[in-house]
Amino acid sequence: MSALPRTIPHDPPPAARARLGLADRAPTRAELLSLARSRRPFEFLPPGLAALAAAPTDDALRLLAAAHLAMLGLRTAALEHLALLSPRAAAEPGAQAIRSSASALPPDLLPPEQRLETCRTNLAALTSRPNSEARWPALHGLEPGALRGAFDAWRERASAQRWFLTRSGLVAISAQGPAPAGAVTSAHNATSTAPAAEPADMPGWARLRNDALTLSRVAIPADVPRQAQTVYLDGLTPPGVLRRAMQATPKNPDGSQSRVVAVVADPLALLDALCVEPLGRELTDPRLTLFLGPEALGHLAAWLDSRARYIIGGAVVGPEPSAPGSGTVAAVLAEALRKQALRTLAARARVAALYPPSATPAQWAARFARAADAPPQPHAAPAHPAPAAAPSEPTNAAAPADQAQPADLPQPDGPVHEQGGPLRVLIPTCRFSTYIRHASDDLASALRSLGHAAGTLVEPDDHTRLSPLAYLEAVEQARPDMIVLINYTRASMPSLMPDAVPFVCWLQDAMPHLFTPEAGAAQGELDFAVGYCFPELFARFGWPIQRAMASVLAVCPRKFDARAPHPPELAARLACDVAMVTHQSETPEALVQRVTEESAQGPRQAGDAIARVRDAVHGAFAAGHTDWSGEAIDALTARALAPMGPAVATPETIARVAHTLARPLADRILRHQSAAWAASIAKRRGWSFCLHGRGWDRHPILAPYARGELPHGDALRTSYAVAKAHLHAAPGTYLHQRVIECALSGGLPLVRATAACLREVLDHAVYAAALTPGLERLGARDGVYELPLIDSPHCAAVVAQAQRLGLSTAPWVTDGLVRLPEGFVRRCKAHPAWVARQHHEAWLIGDLAQSTFASEAQLETLLEAAVTRPQRRAAMSAAMAARAHRSLTMPSLAGRVVRFVGQSLDTGAAATQAG
Repeated sequence: MSALPRTIPHDPPPAARARLGLADRAPTRAELLSLARSRRPFEFLPPGLAALAAAPTDDALRLLAAAHLAMLGLRTAALEHLALLSPRAAAEPGAQAIRSSASALPPDLLPPEQRLETCRTNLAALTSRPNSEARWPALHGLEPGALRGAFDAWRERASAQRWFLTRSGLVAISAQGPAPAGAVTSAHNATSTAPAAEPADMPGWARLRNDALTLSRVAIPADVPRQAQTVYLDGLTPPGVLRRAMQATPKNPDGSQSRVVAVVADPLALLDALCVEPLGRELTDPRLTLFLGPEALGHLAAWLDSRARYIIGGAVVGPEPSAPGSGTVAAVLAEALRKQALRTLAARARVAALYPPSATPAQWAARFARAADAPPQPHAAPAHPAPAAAPSEPTNAAAPADQAQPADLPQPDGPVHEQGGPLRVLIPTCRFSTYIRHASDDLASALRSLGHAAGTLVEPDDHTRLSPLAYLEAVEQARPDMIVLINYTRASMPSLMPDAVPFVCWLQDAMPHLFTPEAGAAQGELDFAVGYCFPELFARFGWPIQRAMASVLAVCPRKFDARAPHPPELAARLACDVAMVTHQSETPEALVQRVTEESAQGPRQAGDAIARVRDAVHGAFAAGHTDWSGEAIDALTARALAPMGPAVATPETIARVAHTLARPLADRILRHQSAAWAASIAKRRGWSFCLHGRGWDRHPILAPYARGELPHGDALRTSYAVAKAHLHAAPGTYLHQRVIECALSGGLPLVRATAACLREVLDHAVYAAALTPGLERLGARDGVYELPLIDSPHCAAVVAQAQRLGLSTAPWVTDGLVRLPEGFVRRCKAHPAWVARQHHEAWLIGDLAQSTFASEAQLETLLEAAVTRPQRRAAMSAAMAARAHRSLTMPSLAGRVVRFVGQSLDTGAAATQAG
């Protein structure tokens, strides 16, 4: 057979043409038979059906077409082609085998009445979406009434078509009734938005293509952070693309989830997408945004422009633009990103004018002094300093209306540092953190209660991330005198936080990006650190100790108040003998596996390093190791990596591995082991154990005790109060926010004992001893002051505590003497912010022998007292609450931070003048 006529409507798709070596010609019959042997239906069927249009009596090609249709699961079409074989060909064994195979396939026809009902149901779900948008019409461009009108036209067209489902669930559409041999129906493909690289519909079909290619592209690129992405659907073809997009964007571990935006200009195409499968859940999902109708692209452009304060980039699924500037979603998105970039540059210039680099510490010190003399602001309606959310999005939740926020104050003219009045404080935060957002809100509220103007900047919903423009415009609107950011430095947000404004990094977690020489070198004279001031930041990575204020976390006394009543139903539901609240449900084994997978693209030694450190941590636990301080874990990590040689065991690598693996692994083991002890005791003693937090319902062993998350507020406060005891386990300080919250709420915290527990009270005692008046008169022997224990009551109390625990206080206290190196004394006197402000902070939980446990047996003893002796429990709880109220509340911390920054600015200005 010679080359087939050039009138054949469809050549093979590009992949098949390349395999056949075709250039600018149609395939021969021999080449088609060779292509059929590849068993690739979507490559063979287009030219095969086209050939049948030119040669309808070719039984061999028709038999091959029937076989390939059967491979796709298209039972009806395969049997119809077999029925058109000549009697002799139909009697051949091969034809009989294909007929038997096709007949055994499940039904493939989507009945018209089923399509109509599915479409009606989905349309009802779509039009039921709440219209909470003040600016945009319902469904962004197409009123529900217009959709219902389009339904009548779509129903008439749909009645002239037959719809089939392939074996893989793809949709194929042909004309009504069996097609004549090799007939080519007019290609009505209203739903098609496939890229030009995909094959066109096959002869005899209104739609039959390999839509799996399109569906496979519905995914966020691996090299782009999933949390920051939106999936844009340029059309809803093929049917199923919407569900695939929703499935490809599951909720992230932090609770965020990508937005899905669908743009459909043709209402009939929309209805085609709604008639295949029930989509009620997807269509009513609040993260789905739809733009429908002829003006859909225009509405999309306006919507994107209104969301310039948020990250709008993402993955676009749909047709490739045929030319630059063509009317596609990709082109509209590119233009929106260009405009967003220009607005960001303009905002950056305006912010720079408000904070000239010439502002000096002395000028800022004067600004803080003027604020100290300013009268408190009256109560005002709250207004976040963040720009208002786009009209199509929910707005930020209102903060407590206790004091004015920055945006409520008159906007000053000129540089900010020259103004007067109360301080204006901006606190950027993140809604995708269990604690950080609440801590930021509580700090803002505490600052307002002290007469300052403070507010937070936060994402409006779980499907939105702030863009650089949001930060810049928040600064421009709030005009802050101080910016506070948890766990991040100014340098970690380049060009977003002005260099010439006091900036406080509130250290709460040992995050790896903080422990680098670059982070230390980036600290300027207006950068300050407060919170958990990890010693290695200053000793190893160059952070300036003179601008650091050590402090434990603080708690909002209004949220966690033992005097507040508890809702009876909530109290009854949460009451139990022992409870534990933690979101660290990932098992130690899963943690190691995750870190291993994340390091797979790193140096080839990474896997060996991870294994060595994992074994070292587990070995230390097995040996009864109790010192899980940061320094101890770093030393353990260094010893584990040392055999790999100096090229691998560098200080930077040791710090990185310690903070990404060793420290989290020790933390995880402590928490999970303590929870397992509690579960074992509760089961043995018949007590109730409630494990609250994210993900515990999926734990392989502790899932039966999972009771879900507790919202930060009444539910958490009630749980603290009504449980007989709450457990806390962590390798670092026991002055953790959960312990403080529990104490303030009237609960009884029991803490996993580590070396840090005794060191906590010992450190506070020796800091106080270093400031003993007249210490220098004792004289130093070999560089060490020896203070009699009787002259340091704080140290004497620690020694008594250590004796009850059977622990040692060496090398600080030995032979009745407190030994204080000269260098340590000098540092304490030079940097009083490092010295314990209130000795009782270290004794929050009282006698450690009565409130800490190091084994399952010790925990059982403490729990028995808590469960069986309610009066003793109440007395211990009240004593802890009284100590916490003295200095561990958020207003206390807020006041100390403001005073510290002001005093440090004044000290820095004086040092500059003296120099």
